[in-house]
Amino acid sequence: MQIIGEKEYDKKLLENISYQKNHQDLNSAESEVNLLLNNLQKMGYIDAKITRKDFNKNENIYTFIYIAGNKIETIHLLTSQEDRDFLEQELQIPLKDTLKISFSETEIYLQNLNQKISNSGKPFSLLYIKDIFKRENLLFGNLVFYYSEDRKIDGIKILGYEKFPKGYLKHFLKIKANQKFNKSIIDKKINSLKTLNFVEIAKPAEILFEKDSTILYVYLKKRNQNNFNGYLGFATNEVDNSLQLNGLVDLNLLNNLNFGESLKLLYRNDGEGQIEFNLDMNFPYIFKTPFGLEAGLNIFRKDSTFNNTQQKIGLNYILNSTSTFFTKYRFTSSTNLANENLINAVQDFKSNKVYVGANLILNQIENNLTREPNRLYTEIGFGSRDVGDLKTDQIDLIGNYQFQFPLNDRNFIYLNNHNFYLISDNYLLNELPRFGGINTIRGFQENSIPANLYTITQLEYQYLASSNLVLHSITDFAYFKNNIDTTSETLTSIGFGLKLMTNSGILHLMFANGKTENQNFQFNSTKVHIVYTVTF
Repeated sequence: MQIIGEKEYDKKLLENISYQKNHQDLNSAESEVNLLLNNLQKMGYIDAKITRKDFNKNENIYTFIYIAGNKIETIHLLTSQEDRDFLEQELQIPLKDTLKISFSETEIYLQNLNQKISNSGKPFSLLYIKDIFKRENLLFGNLVFYYSEDRKIDGIKILGYEKFPKGYLKHFLKIKANQKFNKSIIDKKINSLKTLNFVEIAKPAEILFEKDSTILYVYLKKRNQNNFNGYLGFATNEVDNSLQLNGLVDLNLLNNLNFGESLKLLYRNDGEGQIEFNLDMNFPYIFKTPFGLEAGLNIFRKDSTFNNTQQKIGLNYILNSTSTFFTKYRFTSSTNLANENLINAVQDFKSNKVYVGANLILNQIENNLTREPNRLYTEIGFGSRDVGDLKTDQIDLIGNYQFQFPLNDRNFIYLNNHNFYLISDNYLLNELPRFGGINTIRGFQENSIPANLYTITQLEYQYLASSNLVLHSITDFAYFKNNIDTTSETLTSIGFGLKLMTNSGILHLMFANGKTENQNFQFNSTKVHIVYTVTF
């Protein structure tokens, strides 16, 4: 098949338009010609037509002769005063008395205008052009509106996960009865459920329009996101021959009561006298309000030197699916376990601090293996530390920032930054936070470095080798200060790792080699970090 322009202008126009030339029969060829004419008409050649067609039996070629005609550049649409007043006053959509639109953009413009009207609660509204006439290369017509009745959401039905927390429906999705129907906003809100680990969208939401009611059907599926990783070991204490428990227990329970609640339990014993126990509980949308409660207990023991116990309670205000603001109260008590006060920097103390902060999630994720949420977390705490009768005012500054930058579908740059600064006139060793290990700077012992100030950056290049395997580099940097012994140092760690998704969970294996600024990298200092998280 070939299409030939009748005039020189038609031939040049056709040079910029591609079409399928090989066809099995005349019907297929004519369909292709009609498609080309339709595209020309959308471009403004509304008089484009076939003037003649021929068939060469010897070469088996159909030839279509066409003429494009004059191109319509602009269409002028007249609107009535009644429509302009209604759209501006009722729907806040301003219109001019005459709309001058590029002809090629007319269809998109009218679709967008109709979508705005539909999203105002009038889903069955229509608009069309009548009384069309042409004058040279201009087109004129009257734009006519038909407004359907207002629609509001009369009911919401959750199917597939009927016990979906009511607080999330009301305050996370913010979809409720008597709300003006807006399909675009509804789709956007339901899509925000992808930020929740305990639920997935089974299929797109559907709307049932009846004569006197509008029912929204949301199809969800509960996702099990409890996870556990850890190991246990037993050893005999060389001093008193008592049995010692070594190892790690990291347990996370999520939404088992269908309230969206979470419970996190961590027990870590390095076998060298350092023991940590941490329990955190979070209850969002209590009594179906936008407020949530959290509470926690942390116990940290450093061999026979000191023992810290911290209790916290907090109130969260969940603004929307990505923004949470909070206030917390933390009470910490510490006991010097040494029989004699041989370490001046370790003393009994008590501290009381009030914190305010925010947690912001900047993107939504669907796959925990390949994507990480971009997150900004910051808090500031004010309070005091009491050592006997001596009271010292203190300020805590905390910030955690996480970003992942996709280069393409398989390559990513991952950045995680941890910051802490304790502002005080003086410091105790047993009040300083500790870092080091898999969650801060890899290649160093867990919680082995005390500091009153630190900033840590984890940098990774990640490669998605397959749908269940990620390979990544490790480049960690840390700068810290310890004003007790006037230490100020930079740490570096390099290495590589892999993350493998299995039927029962995710295996994360990392090899990292860390050094201080005055050291060289040594192969025998390489640390192996293994995390196998089982989901149930």
